[in-house]
Amino acid sequence: MNKSDLEKILKKNKIPKQLYSLSGGLPNECYCIGKKEKWEVYYSERGLKTQLVYFNTEEAACEYFLKLIRKAAFWIISEYHIIESQLKVLGRFQTNKTSRMMKQREIPS
Repeated sequence: MNKSDLEKILKKNKIPKQLYSLSGGLPNECYCIGKKEKWEVYYSERGLKTQLVYFNTEEAACEYFLKLIRKAAFWIISEYHIIESQLKVLGRFQTNKTSRMMKQREIPS
């Protein structure tokens, strides 16, 4: 696998582009792959390379990157759905609470 193949796989799996950079660099809060003297896979945050791993081949770097980004995407998407569910529950709770409050204020005839 090379970076071109990796890009196709990421698009096919609908991995959000905000999670990664295939051109290296230091974008904020995303996974990156690039080549200096060796292939590098790392997490870029606040101008720093963290979780930096070096590879001798593009293929090895791409395979590692794909495993890493799939795991990250799974957790991020899972967290999004959890938060979305919590907001829906909260929205329903507020709606029900408002309904109860309105009923309590009704004056019986």
